Amino acid sequence: MAVKINPTLVIEDGDAVTLMGTLTLTGSYPVGGEILDFTTVVGYQSPNGRIFCPAGAPYAGTGSCTGAGGDTFSIVSGSLLTNSKLIGNTASGAVISGAYGAEVTGDTNICFCITFPKA
Repeated sequence: MAVKINPTLVIEDGDAVTLMGTLTLTGSYPVGGEILDFTTVVGYQSPNGRIFCPAGAPYAGTGSCTGAGGDTFSIVSGSLLTNSKLIGNTASGAVISGAYGAEVTGDTNICFCITFPKA
């Protein structure tokens, strides 16, 4: 898998649960974007004691992602926990293509925040 989701915090608010963390990217960027599979982190317990247990797919338009290496990323919410996408653009605005450069694979600060309905 080219994307590893590293959760760091779960926040519950009313009927929603927000997951925050970092992403680790390896390999090559696939045409159309990286698949984000949030089933890999269901059950994660954050330091505040909250457990990531969503009731369904992320809310449309709720994902965001930032990196420190000059490239930019956005999260496109999927219809399931398994099919959201991470879309990457180079610092010059072109869609990332081919193998990730060291500015991406070495970036430990690709941070994300995404909200789901609460179980």
